[in-house]
Amino acid sequence: MNSFLERDGLIQETADDERTHNMNPAASLTLTVKELEPGEFHWMLLEEVESTQEHLGYRPGKIGDPEPNIAAAWVAGYLALRSILRKSS
Repeated sequence: MNSFLERDGLIQETADDERTHNMNPAASLTLTVKELEPGEFHWMLLEEVESTQEHLGYRPGKIGDPEPNIAAAWVAGYLALRSILRKSS
């Protein structure tokens, strides 16, 4: 049976025997793209970290090689995230 927990204003569904700190690490990732140098777009996977504030905290996990445009960086980052999710399931 599942239950719902409210954390930082968000409602999360969890199994009764699970706790949010034992979640799959891949579930605590976010993907972003940044132009670090003009014309060089990098995808980044950020890992969620504990925060004492009301805001979510992230630290850099993986950073991809430069891509020539933002669309290519998003696709490369999505493929990297998809690979991680497949390995963790």
